[in-house]
Amino acid sequence: MQIELKLRTLIDVFNESLAKIKFLDKKCLEIIRSDHEESLSFEQLKARARDFAVWLIRSRDIRIADKVAILGKNCADWDVALWGVILAGAIPVLIDPERPVEGVINHLTHTDSRLIVMADDYQDAESRQELKDFTASHGMAFIEMTVYEKAGLGDNEVDELLNKIPAGIDTDDTAVVLCTSGTTGDPREVELTHHNLGANLQGSVQKVKISHKDTLGHILPPHHSFGLTVGKPINTISVKIVNEDNRELPPGEKGEIALGGPCIMKGYYKNPKATEAVIKTDEEGIRWLHTGDLGHLDEDGNLYITGRKKYVIVLPGGKNVSPEHVETTLSEAKFVGEILVVPCLRKDPAGIVEETIRAIVRPAWEAIETHANHSSDDLVDKPQVLKNLIWRNINECQQNSRQLSSFEKISSQHLEIRIEEFQKTSTGKIMREVYMKL
Repeated sequence: MQIELKLRTLIDVFNESLAKIKFLDKKCLEIIRSDHEESLSFEQLKARARDFAVWLIRSRDIRIADKVAILGKNCADWDVALWGVILAGAIPVLIDPERPVEGVINHLTHTDSRLIVMADDYQDAESRQELKDFTASHGMAFIEMTVYEKAGLGDNEVDELLNKIPAGIDTDDTAVVLCTSGTTGDPREVELTHHNLGANLQGSVQKVKISHKDTLGHILPPHHSFGLTVGKPINTISVKIVNEDNRELPPGEKGEIALGGPCIMKGYYKNPKATEAVIKTDEEGIRWLHTGDLGHLDEDGNLYITGRKKYVIVLPGGKNVSPEHVETTLSEAKFVGEILVVPCLRKDPAGIVEETIRAIVRPAWEAIETHANHSSDDLVDKPQVLKNLIWRNINECQQNSRQLSSFEKISSQHLEIRIEEFQKTSTGKIMREVYMKL
């Protein structure tokens, strides 16, 4: 699918969009969080983003295609930082603020980030200081969220400096790097190009017909890919259903959902093996992303998502949890013999059904008898005592872990103790699908 973009890069998107705003003092952005509220006008966003871009170039020697990490929750400064980095010709590396320090450092190192912009709402003071110490010892620039000395240039000088940037950027260059919740040993950072995001934005606007009278609600974290395109399925994405042999299936037949077209990511940054595992190019040169979701198309082309091929657990807000990652971490708890992490459903306070994680644990009987002063026979007859022992041990493990994000930690009500052996394959692996259906 070939799409001719009306705007070549995200810099063009920013500049052309603002040029069409009749009243720049109109509210552009409003942040509503439980702890604070704030807003920005179009004029404020334009001025602050351009000023930050100039500071990055002049004071931190940031050049085209340099990586600049942004770490923080949804706030006005986050948007200023994002667009400032883009206007400077650099590539924003967007990191989930719920990632622990170890995960953040892993992303910084793997993406070769030159500078990190961090908000004061990241984790706690100790974690923020640890990141400051890391950047200082590794020659990486550090800045509290857009707290910097302004360049003091006139508008003409700013224009002259920033107007040179777009000529050095191609539409197929990486525009944004999104850091996903990959395991520490296998980082996953998604590269999206200017063409990817431009096609997505263009398709969204054509589909939804947005005007200056509309207010767009955005409930996902800003580092999420949908943070750049708040809509319904768009015409710049092709959808097909394929079987295990990658053969396209007719309407009504269930299989894996594959997405193709100009919106599909460039790939995982410096991880060709992971990229090749999910992106396949057909004989017509179209790149297809194999999503791992299961579904089917009806005769009218409507898509129905019915399940998941991959084991990844999708939490509310788009958080992805790798069961294997959680299992590896919690296996370090001495009272855990075997552990399986699977999805389960729960109702939130409003009664909405959502997905969460459930852990099924077989006790490490020898360790329990040695350290807990209980016999296995006694504990089998006292299931609540057994669960409490294992829960305290697991909770201590995950609270001390520097590998798990807060959303990857299990709760006591979603811990199940299993006395019997897990059903396993001939090679000794737990048959995960059996327990996912429970």
